[in-house]
Amino acid sequence: MADTLKRYMVSISNGADTAVMPTSTSVKTLLSCIIHNRSATDATFDLTAYASSAAHNLLKNQSLPAKSTFIWNSKITFEANEYLKVDPTNVNSVTVVASYLDQTA
Repeated sequence: MADTLKRYMVSISNGADTAVMPTSTSVKTLLSCIIHNRSATDATFDLTAYASSAAHNLLKNQSLPAKSTFIWNSKITFEANEYLKVDPTNVNSVTVVASYLDQTA
């Protein structure tokens, strides 16, 4: 099994939810997720894990003040086709950076 450290960066606009890690057939272990509010407006966000088409809220209505950064450092393992989404509210510009270990056979 090959282990590769990777990162995934995405900019979210207009409150749309966005996958933080791309789906694939490999196993991924989330190492950290950094969520930065670039806006001058306070916001909240949801952090949701998806597995077998079911949504599992990890954080719900988490505060994200203007110009602030939230860091999630809890490790989570995702099997093939499972993924993580960030859904910010009341904000137009959020940057998300996720670092993870990609494990392939």
